[in-house]
Order: sequence, then structure tokens, then C-alpha cells
Amino acid sequence: MNFHTFTNKLGTTSLFCDDIGDIYYSYIGAYEEAMQKFVLPLSNENFSRDLKILDICYGLGFNSKTFVNYLINEKNFKNKLEVEITPIG
Repeated sequence: MNFHTFTNKLGTTSLFCDDIGDIYYSYIGAYEEAMQKFVLPLSNENFSRDLKILDICYGLGFNSKTFVNYLINEKNFKNKLEVEITPIG
């Protein structure tokens, strides 16, 4: 696959894949994308039991890391938390 860099709206660098015409992270940046697509949809959930997260990805597990940070800092999560990051490729 052929990638080239671009600068997103936050002024950080991301990658664009020419072969499929898609970006690695959205134009708003990796953190904001993770919050909007993976964290906020679950923000009304009551996480009162142990939790397992499976992240199937081709990157660094940024979505899972953002979600774990949210659980600990915003939801005061104290139960057992297991994260498995499985890279593709």
C-alpha cells in the first residue's frame, strides 16, 4: 500500500492511503476520533463489573488506550480490566 503524510486540523501529522483513498486517522486527530467513535457512544454505560476489551487493529491500540484512560479517569473504574490488542497484518 502507498501512504503519504498530511497535516490534520490539529496540526499533527497523519497518513493517507492512496490505494484505498482513506486516512489513517480522521482530520480531527486520533484522540478526538477515538473519543467520538469509541468512548462517547459508551459514556452512559454503567461499568460495574470486570471488563475485557478486544482491540483488533492495524495501529498502536490508540482507541483502547483512550477508552481505558476514560474509564479510569472519568468513570473511576476500579474493577479488573483486561485489554487484548491484536494487530492485523
